Amino acid sequence: MWLRLKKILDRFLETLVAASMAVLTIDVTWQVITRFILKSPSDWTEELATNLMIWVGLLGAAVALNKREHLGID
Repeated sequence: MWLRLKKILDRFLETLVAASMAVLTIDVTWQVITRFILKSPSDWTEELATNLMIWVGLLGAAVALNKREHLGID
C-alpha cells in the first residue's frame, strides 16, 4: 500500500515540475514579447519567473534525489 502511494506521489511531483517548467517558459516568452515587441513590459512576469525558477529548482532536486541521481554541471 505504501509503495503504491509513493509511486502516485512521485508521479504527481514529476508532473508538477514539468508543468512548472512549461509555465516558466511561457512566462519568460511573454515577458520578452511585451518588453521588446510591444514596448510595454508586464509587471508580474518577472516575479512569476523568479518564483517558478526557485520552485522548479527545489522540486526538481527532490525528483532527482528520489531517482538517486545527482544534479550537476558538465
